Amino acid sequence: MLKKFFGLKEREEIPLKKNSVYFDFFVDDASEVKVSIVAAVTRIKGKGGDLKKAAVAHFEFYDEKGARVEIANNSLSVSSVIGTYKYLELNENEDVSTDIDLSVGAGVKSIRLGLRGWDKNISVVLRQKPAAKLTKNKVLEIGSGGEEKQVNVSVYEYRPVERERLKRKPKVFDILVKNLDCQRKALVKIFSFIEEKFSKSDRLKNSALASFEYLDSSNRVMMPDEGLAISPAVGSYKYLSANPGKIAETIVEINIPKGCSVVRISLVAWSNEVDVYLKDEPYIDLIQEDDEEQVTVQGRIDEILERAAGSKGLVFLYTTAPLMGHTSLGLRPNRLAREYAKLGYCVVFFPFGKVQDNEIKYQDNIFQFNREIIASLLEGATKLWGVDILFICSSFPDTSAIAAVDFAKTYGWKTLYEVRDEMEEFNRVGYSVWYRSRLEAYMSQRVDKIITVSPSLRDKMIVLGANPETTLVIPNAVEEGFIQKAEAIRRGRVEKHGIKVSKKVGYIGHLTPSWFDWPWVIAAAKALPHVDFEIIGHGAPEGLPSVKNLKILGPKTHDEFLDICKTWKVGLIPFKPSRLTRAVDPNKLFEYLAVGLSVVSSNMGSVNESPITYVYKSKDDLIQKIKYALDEKIDDVGLADIESYLNSANWKERAKSTLNWVFG
Repeated sequence: MLKKFFGLKEREEIPLKKNSVYFDFFVDDASEVKVSIVAAVTRIKGKGGDLKKAAVAHFEFYDEKGARVEIANNSLSVSSVIGTYKYLELNENEDVSTDIDLSVGAGVKSIRLGLRGWDKNISVVLRQKPAAKLTKNKVLEIGSGGEEKQVNVSVYEYRPVERERLKRKPKVFDILVKNLDCQRKALVKIFSFIEEKFSKSDRLKNSALASFEYLDSSNRVMMPDEGLAISPAVGSYKYLSANPGKIAETIVEINIPKGCSVVRISLVAWSNEVDVYLKDEPYIDLIQEDDEEQVTVQGRIDEILERAAGSKGLVFLYTTAPLMGHTSLGLRPNRLAREYAKLGYCVVFFPFGKVQDNEIKYQDNIFQFNREIIASLLEGATKLWGVDILFICSSFPDTSAIAAVDFAKTYGWKTLYEVRDEMEEFNRVGYSVWYRSRLEAYMSQRVDKIITVSPSLRDKMIVLGANPETTLVIPNAVEEGFIQKAEAIRRGRVEKHGIKVSKKVGYIGHLTPSWFDWPWVIAAAKALPHVDFEIIGHGAPEGLPSVKNLKILGPKTHDEFLDICKTWKVGLIPFKPSRLTRAVDPNKLFEYLAVGLSVVSSNMGSVNESPITYVYKSKDDLIQKIKYALDEKIDDVGLADIESYLNSANWKERAKSTLNWVFG
């Protein structure tokens, strides 16, 4: 972790009373935590007391979503009153430090320490703010090595105080960079807090921001970070995350340029309507890189050409999707890239994010590069003879993609425009700022073939000038592994025939009110009081009315979903009608069918072509379709229809269909 050249004022001693005083500190990636508490006895009343039990420290542990977690194997006691605790070590005549060692699991993000007096006959004060030291694994400091390092962290009072509130005048932190002789990638983490009373503010999402500057050894400002948004007013910046009532973590990936001596982080309140408090000092972790020597792009190109020459062909995939191997995101291009490789093709993947040298080779037949060097890679491919080459632009028709398509056609390669989303609508609401409708129109007229995920997107491409005969709908799909894992659940729906089946309706996915039709779902729950509604996901808005038979279960893993959905009968896809949602082909449709659920969905994608699926058009129609779906019985014939549908609705078959459509 980089050394910080800043600090906060220390608070005077704090008396420990009946009500606990709380402190928070953050322990991301720590394996061990040592907490040090310096306290003193200031008074002993005439009746005396038990010095060994005069004051107590108690702990709560939280994961990254702010949920309480239990920690085992700590040398602490447990009480039904205050939970996990330890009495402070005290001496009547001097200050004493109580050191508490905690073993912290990978799921713990933060710890809340409470301190309180326990014996009313003894007065105890906290001499200074508690200190915490973490043992972190794989922490790399610029200019030094080592796999394990101890790091001091700041501990802050739980409730925000006025002096930590961000204002329009920037709060500046200068972080020293030592011996940086090449560009390095790093993560900046910022913890902030917004009171719950601001949860309904329209300015919540842009209430505060962090801006970044890079200074050289002469204190001159270097070029801004091209991976961030740039404003003439503040330079490179990112808005802070907002989660009223809870500590919010903002993670920013930055590229520290060669020759940088100081990273300057400025935190600014951007709205007068919302108060934002800083809950910890920003800190930087360098992203760990492989120790092997950097390999030149030309060296990788030579390897790609060698592999492509011995394979079925070469596929270039230029996309808005994240890097291959991203920990939490895997979109259609990522999944299809893996399937193209399994089918014997060499794949060159251009993701939306930055690719580091150690990330170039994802698998033997999959390589990924930054978009800036696309010309070098295309030029290298001209050396191949007798090899099928395909350039795919996947929902990213920018100027580089247009140029690449024109280059590919010059050499007789195949070109494909894959349309996954209604990018024009995303641009209208503030996303996909790079999008230009004229470029998409040019792309749709220039490529050999077009694939869209939904009929509405196909219609749009034809309006833009695409040839209807070369424009095809190939919907999304589900992983073969998920279909296999869900087989027992799917077949179990038939075995329960004649037995009383569940009357539960479920949903899994994002819960933002921009997409999820909360008013209609709540109305359906109220109209069907004997039907349980279970909602899985994150992003639920605050202030939803309480409905007895509607439960929000929060985020769940796929394995947890497989367990929960066993008691469901119907899977919901209740998206609000709009141009954006009509263009969507929801992946959850295929997951619902894989576990044998009847589906009730708003009109989008190709959902009306799938088995045991009911499409609604109004609120009353939604309620009626749920009733139909709950009463539907799946027999062997119905199960056969689902199996037949899933046989073609997996990513392997989608990849085959794509290649057959392009190469014929």
